Parts: sequence; C-alpha cells; structure tokens
Amino acid sequence: DLNGPDATHESFLSPLVNALPDAERRPIIVMHGEYEGRTWYNSTGYFIGTFEQPLFGIPATGKTLYLRYTEMVCVENDQITESYMIPDFI
Repeated sequence: DLNGPDATHESFLSPLVNALPDAERRPIIVMHGEYEGRTWYNSTGYFIGTFEQPLFGIPATGKTLYLRYTEMVCVENDQITESYMIPDFI
C-alpha cells in the first residue's frame, strides 16, 4: 500500500512514466454514487503507452502496453478525502 501523494508519485507514478514516457490514462467506465452517505467517483480503464523501460522488474518490450486500473475517489465538502488506485499487473 502507498499512503499519500509523495509515496504514490515516487513509488508508482514516476516509475510508470519512466517506463511508458508517452503514457496516457484512458478511462473506459466512469460512474458515481452514494455509499454510506458519502459520494464516490469510480472509474476503470487503461494506462496506455510504449513500454520503453523496465517496470517493477518486468522487462521492457518496446511494444504498446495496456495496464488496466480501477480508481475510487471519495469527495466530501468539495475535497477529495480518500483515493484508491488499483493497477492490474496480472
């Protein structure tokens, strides 16, 4: 688990952008709703880019990589109070 923006940037986003320098985030499904009185925004989609450098021990291929993700964000009083990003490396 990564907690906070600094850890997320250092341990996930920075390595991702290094490995896929032309990375794009493409949400496929986006929805929102209430759960236990809180507003949640959820999406699933792909990070897509050319796999130019190794990523978390996976050797680069030079081909297009599709990394599926799910993201859940809770918004309260117009501020993000919780955020979860689940990349699918399987």
